[in-house]
Amino acid sequence: STGSIQARGLTTLTIPGDIAAGGAAINITGKLGAVTAGNIGTGTTINAGALGTVRTTGDELANIVIGLGSVASTITAGRDFGGHSSFQNPLSVTVGRNMVAGSTLAASTTISKLTVKGDVAGAVTADRGITSLTAGSLTNAVITSGFALG
Repeated sequence: STGSIQARGLTTLTIPGDIAAGGAAINITGKLGAVTAGNIGTGTTINAGALGTVRTTGDELANIVIGLGSVASTITAGRDFGGHSSFQNPLSVTVGRNMVAGSTLAASTTISKLTVKGDVAGAVTADRGITSLTAGSLTNAVITSGFALG
């Protein structure tokens, strides 16, 4: 699927197949409750004032930008995680395979959990700390934690 969605709020967005590479722009000024898809391709953008969950059975390669909020976001990628993502709210991330080289994950607050079953090859920054970090391996990874790491 490609195209764009613009709304003040959206409870659930479910795409049983893939959100194609370079194709989709999802812009929600308020809260985006949940996004579920097979794969979310490179170049897809997700912008929201607040975000509940993003869950893929395959790759999550989108650029995600989430505004200031107290509700935690949860990202679950069935395979690889990539793109450039920025969160101004607490965050938990689980990746079934690898965090790909060149990808960035930034949180201006806390990452409560970052679990990557394979290799972390991207950059991770959490201004207020990373509570739990588990990775199969690190290859040229840059991990920056403002206060505490684990």
